[in-house]
Amino acid sequence: MPSQTLSLSGNSSELECHFFPPIEVGDKSEIGLLSMQTYNSIPNVETGCDTLHDIGVNFFNLSTNSSTLKCTMHCNSDIDLNVEDSIAPLLGFDKRILLRNHRHESDRVVKIMNVNTIKVESVTADRHTLQYITAAVHKQVNNVGGAYVNESPIREMFVHSFLPFSTCALNNGDEIRIAIQNRDAHTLPSDSFIYIEGKITKPDELKTEISLAHNGLTNLFNEMKYEINSTEVQRVKKPGITSAMKGYCSYSPADANILQNAAWDITGHNANFIKDGSFSGCIPLKHVFGFCEDYKRILVNCSQQLILNRSMSDLSSLHFTSVVGGDMNTETVKALVKKVKVQLTRVLWKIPVIKVDDRERLKLLKIVDSKKNINCAFRNWELCEYPNLPQTSKHSWMVKTCSQVERPRCIIIAFLTNSPGTVSDGYNVDYDTCSLTNVKAYINSVEYPYEDFNESFDKNLFTMFYQNYADFQKHYYERFNAQPCLTREKYKELGPFICIDCSRQNDDAKTSSIDLRVEIEAANNFPANTAAYCLIIHDRIVQYNPFTGENM
Repeated sequence: MPSQTLSLSGNSSELECHFFPPIEVGDKSEIGLLSMQTYNSIPNVETGCDTLHDIGVNFFNLSTNSSTLKCTMHCNSDIDLNVEDSIAPLLGFDKRILLRNHRHESDRVVKIMNVNTIKVESVTADRHTLQYITAAVHKQVNNVGGAYVNESPIREMFVHSFLPFSTCALNNGDEIRIAIQNRDAHTLPSDSFIYIEGKITKPDELKTEISLAHNGLTNLFNEMKYEINSTEVQRVKKPGITSAMKGYCSYSPADANILQNAAWDITGHNANFIKDGSFSGCIPLKHVFGFCEDYKRILVNCSQQLILNRSMSDLSSLHFTSVVGGDMNTETVKALVKKVKVQLTRVLWKIPVIKVDDRERLKLLKIVDSKKNINCAFRNWELCEYPNLPQTSKHSWMVKTCSQVERPRCIIIAFLTNSPGTVSDGYNVDYDTCSLTNVKAYINSVEYPYEDFNESFDKNLFTMFYQNYADFQKHYYERFNAQPCLTREKYKELGPFICIDCSRQNDDAKTSSIDLRVEIEAANNFPANTAAYCLIIHDRIVQYNPFTGENM
């Protein structure tokens, strides 16, 4: 039979020990004394305290009536509730004796509302008197008698529009700077967005329908930068490709409706986005910057600046549909397409401004007066490009060398045969499978993933590629119920996006530099004019001082 050893202690004639949950003891169990140690000698033990007595075991069954909110108690012994500090008032019972083997209902509503667990400790005497019951409430849902807590420290919240320095310099190749110099304003950049208005002009001879391509608004810019106190926080090169690769892996099907204002339309090519050549939309900053996606707090007493560099060509932002009987592949049409222009008439940075009550304002003033730095931790997105892959079936790409603090945590790889801006058949800018069979990433000498993929898109074998793509949201956002943006068939049609999780590394190993290398294998040679893109996501911490207005 199984045995258990119990250790009892005490500084009086009563020895006790506590167990929760209780120990279940069978009917045929026996108890015996193995040893006893005392600080005093044995002769000092008082007469009558040198024997063991068997104290009966009593069980109490407590339940609630959800209709009357009263307590029901059933026991195998008489219970005297007349003693001082009993649990009777808590359970709604009057002072009386509850008879054994009966079910008793409380006289009043129980004073414990919704409780998940109650821990009960009891001591019984010869008359089975219930001296006390200690209730440990693990979780209380409703506290009727609790004090009122002010849950609205925000007095006012509104969206404020900030204009660029020059409202006329919005053409191709121009730099658009939008600054926020009001240090007294408490802003929330994570919920801010870029508002854009524009129109499309085309030659009259071009008989085609023009709409914005998928993620077309972001493709209007070649580079985006975000600064705090005149110090660069994050720089995103080719934000159209960067946000598309990240968005395909991060967004769920429900996010498609939310991002329609950003021209995020996988299948419809934004058919109704343009009317009479004019359009308007907005780009959420968390769609482009990892800082705005991860850092969801307000900024206090600092200046901010958003720098947007317009692309030299707008072809990657547009989708062309030929009319019935038209040919898109003639040299005449290609020459006319190059004359199509996207003119931006209005660019604004709309950011929420928050005003708090006096109590919260005092807290913020204390933070500023402490002269301490505020840490802003986020995951940076860095895009690396291989402009033209060699026409071979295997290639080793030395992506970059970085420092220890910029150790890659996640890698997304994609291939684009028709690069944005290239006039080709159908003006297709969708990503290409390139007959991939295997992709490996090497961080110094450690390979990710551990096993080879050994897939073949040509044979419709890409299970592990899609599985890694579907698991991206689990390890990146810790979403246990992940909902990938693309189905299996859409993943092959619009992708693929090779997601490699390298977040679990030996950070204790200190090295001067980190080398990232990617090995690519395909069933056939890579097509001509194929560019490879590697989106590296790594940790970054930025500090700013709200008192001095400086960054560290």
